Amino acid sequence: LSFDKERERHPHPQRQQLKHKLTSMLDSMHLPWGASQEEVELLVEDTCEVAVVMDQEQAYYTLIEVAELLTSRRRPPLAAQCLETALSLVPQSLRAHFRLGNLLLKENQLSEASKHYTQAAKLVEEGRAVDVASVDNSEGLLPHVLINLGVIHEKTGQLEDAARCYRRATEAGPSLAKAHKLLGSCLLDLHQYHFSQAALEAAVKCCPSFTDAHCDLGCALMALERFDEA
Repeated sequence: LSFDKERERHPHPQRQQLKHKLTSMLDSMHLPWGASQEEVELLVEDTCEVAVVMDQEQAYYTLIEVAELLTSRRRPPLAAQCLETALSLVPQSLRAHFRLGNLLLKENQLSEASKHYTQAAKLVEEGRAVDVASVDNSEGLLPHVLINLGVIHEKTGQLEDAARCYRRATEAGPSLAKAHKLLGSCLLDLHQYHFSQAALEAAVKCCPSFTDAHCDLGCALMALERFDEA
């Protein structure tokens, strides 16, 4: 990551100490005498406030770690708060955009999720994305970004836009069975049966045990009146 090393440094808790403190507090919430929601929210606010005056690199990774912990403990609004602060420090973070998009998608905030997925895809395609180590490489993540963007388009009834996203996902990840299957299923809904068949056959080739792909392929073949093959 390219961080500004001249940023002023202030005394701050060590990253692991901060993470341990948050972990302990979240663990205690399962007990009757545990921390309240308000206490956890205050701790997250403190984390964000401390982070913005830390060394930028350490601040960024602290926020990412805390967001991951909060997500695992099913605290999506607080995790989103940490990711938004991380993005204020590193706007070109692929990991933060993708994870924030995932949180918003789960909360059915489709418009906001779409913005983060679109920005993530743009960063990869323009070669400006940073922090891709957690997902092997940016090319490995791009198809998943595009798949989720396609899912949003499908949820909002924009099938042609969804198909375009899924097709881009198959181009970015040609061995990803899920991308081919979603493309094929979307094309089936669009009554583009020949193209649907090709995409679903690609999904089955990538993953011969993909039951849903076999089922939709059978539907595409039925629509083409190729009954014996179906």
